[in-house]
Amino acid sequence: MTPLSNSASGATPNIASYNSQVPAAGTAFGRYQVSIVNLEKAQVLMALYNYARNPMGSFLGSGSYGSHNPAPLYGPNKSFNIEDSEKLMSLDEASLLVSQTLDLHDVRGRTINTDISGNVIYTYLYDHSNGKGVAAMAIQSLTQ
Repeated sequence: MTPLSNSASGATPNIASYNSQVPAAGTAFGRYQVSIVNLEKAQVLMALYNYARNPMGSFLGSGSYGSHNPAPLYGPNKSFNIEDSEKLMSLDEASLLVSQTLDLHDVRGRTINTDISGNVIYTYLYDHSNGKGVAAMAIQSLTQ
């Protein structure tokens, strides 16, 4: 039996069996990993956005280090203004944004830095910007 096998025959597990081993949604596991299995991507974005610190760099004056000049996602034909980043995101807004991409960086002025395309999100960069354990708290809020 090899270290990667599930049986004495030595067969290695396939990807499908790995995916079936993903813990329930909201479970933090491994190092900087949180399960989002069976959650809608728009719900995940909405929770991560609403738990993120707001807004990115707005505490500094215009033109200074960290000033509010990101390249975040916007809805079609919508320009960015600071007031948008101070509001909570609705599920409709999140649905529109996830239809554009699932690899999220700066969203409406808030730092997300997370790829939500799979069943697991890696939270190191999100937590680095928003506080240790905040990504897990955001996802767990969807499962309660």
